Amino acid sequence: MKLFKTCATCKKRLPREAFSKVARGKDGLRRHCKECLNARARELRKGKIFTDSYVDITIKRREEAEKREEERIKELSDKHSGPVRIKYKKPIK
Repeated sequence: MKLFKTCATCKKRLPREAFSKVARGKDGLRRHCKECLNARARELRKGKIFTDSYVDITIKRREEAEKREEERIKELSDKHSGPVRIKYKKPIK
């Protein structure tokens, strides 16, 4: 087991104790050290980091998914020579 790990944010090589645990991680630790996570949380609370980019990305992905779905429906209707009824597993929001 490695005794040190490099933080993805500050790129410092730190001991394993400087990282929070996460069950999904390959090594059971987060990618970012506790110090960087705390700094980001402080910036979020102060409003320095805007989440608008997240909203923009989400809207863009949704629009792309809708466009792909429209293309799929058009492709199926062309293939079957008429309107096609599509059953969805989950509603598209």
